Amino acid sequence: MEDRDTDRILNTLVTVKTTRREFLKTAGMLGIGCLAAPLLSCGSNSDGRYDTLIRNGTVYDGTPAAPGMADVGIIGDKIVAVGNLSGSAGRIIDARNCIVTPGFIDVHDHSDTFFSSADRELARNLPTWSGNHAALIQGVTTVISGNCGYGFTDMNEYYTFLDSLPFGSNTYYLTPHGYLRNALFGSNQPGELTSAQLELFKAKVAEEMEKGALGMSTGLAYAPGYLATKRELIELARVLRRYGGIYVSHVRHDGPEAVYSQGNKDLMEGFQEAIDVGRQAGVPVQISHIKGFIPCDADVPGQILQTIADARQEGIDVTADQYPYTSGATVISVLVPSKFRTATGIKSDYWIEPGRTELKQAIEYTLRFLSADKVRVVGYKDYPSMTMRQIAETEGLSPADLFLEMVCTAEVPSGIFFFIDETAMEKLMPSEFIFTGADSGAVPEQNQQGHPRGTGTFARKLRVYAMDRGLMSLQRAILSMTSRPAEKFGLSGRGRIAAGYFADIAVIDPVQLRDLSTYDQPSLYAQGVQHVLVNGIPEVENGEFTGLRNGRAIRRS
Repeated sequence: MEDRDTDRILNTLVTVKTTRREFLKTAGMLGIGCLAAPLLSCGSNSDGRYDTLIRNGTVYDGTPAAPGMADVGIIGDKIVAVGNLSGSAGRIIDARNCIVTPGFIDVHDHSDTFFSSADRELARNLPTWSGNHAALIQGVTTVISGNCGYGFTDMNEYYTFLDSLPFGSNTYYLTPHGYLRNALFGSNQPGELTSAQLELFKAKVAEEMEKGALGMSTGLAYAPGYLATKRELIELARVLRRYGGIYVSHVRHDGPEAVYSQGNKDLMEGFQEAIDVGRQAGVPVQISHIKGFIPCDADVPGQILQTIADARQEGIDVTADQYPYTSGATVISVLVPSKFRTATGIKSDYWIEPGRTELKQAIEYTLRFLSADKVRVVGYKDYPSMTMRQIAETEGLSPADLFLEMVCTAEVPSGIFFFIDETAMEKLMPSEFIFTGADSGAVPEQNQQGHPRGTGTFARKLRVYAMDRGLMSLQRAILSMTSRPAEKFGLSGRGRIAAGYFADIAVIDPVQLRDLSTYDQPSLYAQGVQHVLVNGIPEVENGEFTGLRNGRAIRRS
């Protein structure tokens, strides 16, 4: 039976609010015995006593097996049994008319960069922030941080902070290439590294892998990542191989600057470079926030998928992640080529003449392809989130002159850039080797200057693209958020509902599930997730936050 059919049947049944007996009878009449039968009981509990028992739910267990009615028994932080369970429990969750899934895994999280640049004491006193409520209420229980080459150069420092909160989500870490490079070689960054510099870099990567990092991330569209040669990346990735690590890459030409150059052509070269690093170093590869740029030829999504498929056929473990929005977000200085930029803004040589004129020419060229009304500016003066054109008109400046005012300073605002082709996004999304990642992070409540992906990614993919538009089955969408990323990143005991796995679980009302956040109101939380357990502890009950935080800072096992 096609998994799309199981979704259709599930949606019909939850609409009529069926009972377990009615579910089995209806499913049997439809000739779907594999769905009608409860999941086989696994594990045992001799005294029939559970800490938590989830009853009457339709379980999507994180495998390609058809979903089915089952109970889930939990003791401590582990699932101990799944099936038609009897017995008592300290807490019983009635999941009637709901789906029960493994807690979702956000493979592309930036909570670490948000915490590193913020007042950490403030974070401790904001439960919405320290609890990662924006992700939690979507069913996300685990995040992978340290992406895009940004983050803590000492993961022990970050983990000590997370443990002190404690954080609401489980966290795994990638050591960040760009920030390590900055820490090692300072503001006057070298191009091609000398042998001595490369050995120093390799030793630092090894040190972080010894601490338990999953692997290394790169941000090759940013400074100083864009300076890295392929030789540098391969040599560093060979260090990862010694530890069973993974190479995660924000590839070159992935961002608004791509519109400035050759767009999708250059992006394809970036994919090939990432794959070749995996090939020559012998490590798995994850390509971050995969996309196609406007304008996007009809065959570009096919080329992207074929490139990855060919590499996988060759034996290179290549996967990617994606968020379901047609815009990206980062510091607004990314609108000009790499040579002008530092990690967080514009090189001071371009603040003044003659560099300032060259910088203005560069942004004028960019705005020929990505117009000023396609760029929303976030965090500039007292303006709410407005387009570059709107702010320029208010300030009495041209968009290019406004850009100079914004970036020729120490504090550079962020931007939201509408440059992703929706057709390409939709063609890429259903692939079995493309996971889900929000490219956001823990944010405080009432944050009115962000991107809706931080509060809507997982709910939106399930609701809009799986359930409403039918681009993929609900089961395939759930797999992209659970077992598939868990297996790729080696997250032991996560991503499935099965005996012996950690009790990271979401109970979701599929009728109510939807994202609510918009570009004008990016902090609106998603709805429809009724219960969330993190390592067996309820952090969401009946759609409300409990105030408990049971996430763990986890090291590679």
